[in-house]
Amino acid sequence: MSSPSSLKTFPGITLSLPSPTILLITLTSPPTNSFTTSLYSSLTSSFHYALTLPITCVLLTSSGPYFSTGVDFHDQFTNYSEKTVKNFMLTFINFTLPIIAVVQGPAIGIGCTMLFHCDMVFAVEKRGSKDNYFMTPFVKWCLAPEFCSSVVLGRRGGLKAEMLLFGERVSVRRMRDLGMVKSSPDYTAENIVGEAVKYVEEKLTGHVHSRESAEGYVRLTRLRRNVDWKLEEVMENEFEEIRRRVARGDVEDAVMSKM
Repeated sequence: MSSPSSLKTFPGITLSLPSPTILLITLTSPPTNSFTTSLYSSLTSSFHYALTLPITCVLLTSSGPYFSTGVDFHDQFTNYSEKTVKNFMLTFINFTLPIIAVVQGPAIGIGCTMLFHCDMVFAVEKRGSKDNYFMTPFVKWCLAPEFCSSVVLGRRGGLKAEMLLFGERVSVRRMRDLGMVKSSPDYTAENIVGEAVKYVEEKLTGHVHSRESAEGYVRLTRLRRNVDWKLEEVMENEFEEIRRRVARGDVEDAVMSKM
């Protein structure tokens, strides 16, 4: 895996080229890889930068035991910028190349909902003896569903109430059975990035005009879905509900009650 000095750098993120036409974006704030205003900005910049490179797709992963534990509440209360969060979300859902997530640990909150917008998700089933899982504990923190999950999740596996209302943990194996992730008992936290790169090289980037094919796929699938499902309108409705709950003090009450 190469990391040319010519690649730009962004706080909380490492960029590398495991293959000449694959950009790997790695979140590097273990163990939690939680989302701060700085990380939202870095991811937005990274995806804009990716489109300037001669690549076919982006792989997104993280270091440490968790893929991401979601929002950093301390940062949210002291440094929150809705504009920064919204810019990231719009950049992500409207990205014109395939986004392939490589999930080595539990994915929680926005660390989970962002995966619903990826074109493929590779995931490790277990870490040691423990099952890896996906979880959106919004009710626990008096938050509304975000990142369009109020619509997208209901159309991908029928897990809307189970995850968004009750905050249930859903195992990687169950997500695999629902067709929402690609996993194997052979995948480990140590080898899954290599397995994902090998798969993408064999199935996509090794062909003539692979970038054009990849862009066409995204236009006809994810970008078409964004329009058909009115996801930017959905996103604004979710932000409106979150603003209402924050203004009432509900979120702060919930966080303080858990401390």
